[in-house]
Amino acid sequence: MGSEMCIRDRPDVVRPPIPPSAHHALRLPFQSVLQLLPRDDRPAILSTDGRAHLTFRALVRQSSTLQLGRFGIRHTDRIAVAIPNGPEAASALLAFIYGCTYAPLNPRLTHAELAYEFEDLPAKAVVVQRGDKEANNARIIEVARAMSLPILEIVASDTHAGAWELEWLERPLPPLRTAPSEEAPDPQRAGVVQATGAAACGAEASSARGEGRCRRKDVCLVLHTSGTSSKPKLVPLTHENLAVGACCIASALKLTRLDASLSVMPLFHIHGAPPSHEIARMGWMERVVVPIGPATCRSESP
Repeated sequence: MGSEMCIRDRPDVVRPPIPPSAHHALRLPFQSVLQLLPRDDRPAILSTDGRAHLTFRALVRQSSTLQLGRFGIRHTDRIAVAIPNGPEAASALLAFIYGCTYAPLNPRLTHAELAYEFEDLPAKAVVVQRGDKEANNARIIEVARAMSLPILEIVASDTHAGAWELEWLERPLPPLRTAPSEEAPDPQRAGVVQATGAAACGAEASSARGEGRCRRKDVCLVLHTSGTSSKPKLVPLTHENLAVGACCIASALKLTRLDASLSVMPLFHIHGAPPSHEIARMGWMERVVVPIGPATCRSESP
């Protein structure tokens, strides 16, 4: 699990505090799972493709300032996200659950499987990633078009792992009304994500304001069961479910900031990167390394 586990036995190293247990986690005054993450310039996500790391400060800023209302999406809307493994999949998960109900899908699903997922959720919009090297986008977009679903596109940063912009690809929705004090939204783009701690230093006020949009009892993630014995069922999870789950994982494994994690599971799968796993790793570990590569299965449900 950790690449520096031996450090725990050294008397000259001060171990960071162990994460809270489930009993204590339930008493934490959080509203969003993002409040479990630190806001400093330590690396949160590293990549194997040579780009710069994404800091905790930039990760929180990216997640809390996405402003999905600019794309006509409310926090109760369910968004189907079918993107390949990689740093963007990990960071997108944390960003989207902050402003909507996130539904991660295997990008290798068949036409029929995608149609079932889109209809059963039901999906308000579909998200793909520009330049998907596995050529899954054509199939996903074809099904979304046939069902007249709006399509958004994640555009990955060329310089920082896990940083991206969000743009409309087809059928844009009108932006939601904003408060008079808010800046008029650009319906075609969310703000450019700056993946450096220095660029994110001025975002603390925005982050604090953004966390008021969601509450701990809000559903932020839905996953289909495998359907082994009957029709697949949707399982809704709230911010409270995910946050307490993260604390349980981190506490049971005694994670500290001396540890690192290598993520190799498909990031659409229940054992890959639901927020409880991501936050458990990121919140109490030094960093998470997310290798880029194809999913390890073709048509597997969580």
